[in-house]
Amino acid sequence: MISRVYTAARTALASPASTGAETRPVAAQAKQRDLRLDFFRGLALLFIFIDHVPGNALAHVTMRAFGLSDAAEAFVLIAGFAAMLAYDQVFATQGLWAGVKQVGRRIRELYAAQLLLMAVCAGLLALAARWFENPLYFEHVNLTPFSYDPLGAIWRGLLLYYQLGYINILPLYIVLLAAFPALWWLMKRQPYVALGLSTALWLAAGFMGVNLPSWPEVYGWFFNPFAWQLLFTIGAFAALKYKQGAALSRSPWLIAAAATYAVFGFLVAAPWLSLPGWHPPRLIPLELLGTISKSSLSPWRAVHILAVAYLIAVLVPASAGWLKTRVSGWIIHCGRNGLDIFCLGTIFSFLGFIVFLEAGRSLATQAIVNGLGVGVMIWAALWLSKRKELRKVQAAVPSAPGSSMTDQAQPVQIRSHS
Repeated sequence: MISRVYTAARTALASPASTGAETRPVAAQAKQRDLRLDFFRGLALLFIFIDHVPGNALAHVTMRAFGLSDAAEAFVLIAGFAAMLAYDQVFATQGLWAGVKQVGRRIRELYAAQLLLMAVCAGLLALAARWFENPLYFEHVNLTPFSYDPLGAIWRGLLLYYQLGYINILPLYIVLLAAFPALWWLMKRQPYVALGLSTALWLAAGFMGVNLPSWPEVYGWFFNPFAWQLLFTIGAFAALKYKQGAALSRSPWLIAAAATYAVFGFLVAAPWLSLPGWHPPRLIPLELLGTISKSSLSPWRAVHILAVAYLIAVLVPASAGWLKTRVSGWIIHCGRNGLDIFCLGTIFSFLGFIVFLEAGRSLATQAIVNGLGVGVMIWAALWLSKRKELRKVQAAVPSAPGSSMTDQAQPVQIRSHS
């Protein structure tokens, strides 16, 4: 029996069409994950890498080029949905303290990743600035404080009071997860009260400027947690209703309204303006919309990502065949290894910035930077998924009836006798 379990697992992992679905024990079949969640999270991570390389022509075909929101909004909305799916059962069955401890472990992982990214990216740009004698590297990500107050920058960075540009979404995620136990407690009892309080915080951030302090700027965090928690809360609310079996409204009027706003966002973004040699007028002047703040999550941006997410939820079935293709599987693997892939993509975006600045932005250079970046991210995601699956198999082998110490110590040498 052990040999059959191991052989089946090896076969599934070796299959090129595998999308990384969790290996299920023989005795129990787990509920299949919704591939849409991992796919669009993985796509958001790839878009973040592409968008974070300044001057990257490929950014003209990412999400931000076609509407009023971008991959950051998608990432936070999905993060709220995923958090409820991941921790709800723990809180409900093991108690509040068990859930807090599990959330705390995840926060420690995020905090360690933030410090590692800060050290690697700051060191990388500092070396580039010295080697190429170009101070632009310090200005690119708010690295200048390191030059006149390195110790102050370090201890403030440890407190998340000082943040480098392009890696400031992890501090936001840390704060949102830290508040999740309280959000879960209230949402399980009064979900609409939780939504109302979340909306009030968002309004306070937008109209009263409520934010966490930052250094050396006086404007606060770039991703204002009091504003961005709205998307996280809406995602958690949607996941809770999903777990409870509530059906998503498919009203033709609601679909038409969401589609209309998505088209409106497309017209405002005017992606055709980036086409070389063609300069038609902008159909909707930006002045009519006023401020479209990303920091405080402008209503224009919030409504846009919600409209797009709703359209995807009602128009893209979870059983869509294209989600099971090999290319979709690669992106799904990225979504299932979100933290690692985000860190890798961030480092590659800084490397891409250095290459563009020193070697130029020719089509060949851009193809190399984007190809290597996306390629390595996908390769790493596939490797991480396979490693997770093998660990699950190795953990399941000792629990199989009749397994011996020899079987547990040398699983690779197991042979099928069929």
